[in-house]
Amino acid sequence: ALPSQPSSSDNNSNNTLFLQRQYANRYLTSFQTTAVAWVVCDRLLWETDGSLSSASSSTMDLHSQMKLQQRQFFAAQTLHTKCRLDHDVRQLLQQQQQQDQPNHSTTD
Repeated sequence: ALPSQPSSSDNNSNNTLFLQRQYANRYLTSFQTTAVAWVVCDRLLWETDGSLSSASSSTMDLHSQMKLQQRQFFAAQTLHTKCRLDHDVRQLLQQQQQQDQPNHSTTD
């Protein structure tokens, strides 16, 4: 038997999914650069699981545990990126300030 060809509706569905993922990626990448990302990510890292707050983490179903891990990974990755970028910006500003200061060395 020959493998069936993907239908045009399958292609449209895959295209739509691809576009949705691109949009989500752009949105989340943009979010990572905002000031509020610090607060949101801090809360995500401390979260156990809001939807199951009365249940202990040992009783969470696998799907809930995976969703929680994905949110926490995103939060950790965001904070890591923000720290790196802030550090790089701070270094650049210090270098710029050093270059802008006049050289006060005297020659005899």
